[in-house]
Amino acid sequence: MEVRCRHRAVNDYHLTWHLLLLGVQLEQIRGDRVLQEALVVNADPLHLELVFNLSPQTAIEDADIARSLLERPIETGRAELT
Repeated sequence: MEVRCRHRAVNDYHLTWHLLLLGVQLEQIRGDRVLQEALVVNADPLHLELVFNLSPQTAIEDADIARSLLERPIETGRAELT
């Protein structure tokens, strides 16, 4: 059984243009995705380097950011009762 798709892949220009209309930059989304992955894999820079094709230095920097977030206490949004 053959399935045909009538739509072509979205190119970077098209995606960037539509996101900018919403006030979002493509690099922001990519950065958020890298950070989310770093949080999931306990800030492993080698994993980030391989999955996202990052330079070793960038992977280490992103892992450090994730590690600092992981070390923060969880905020509940409620004032502490004293």
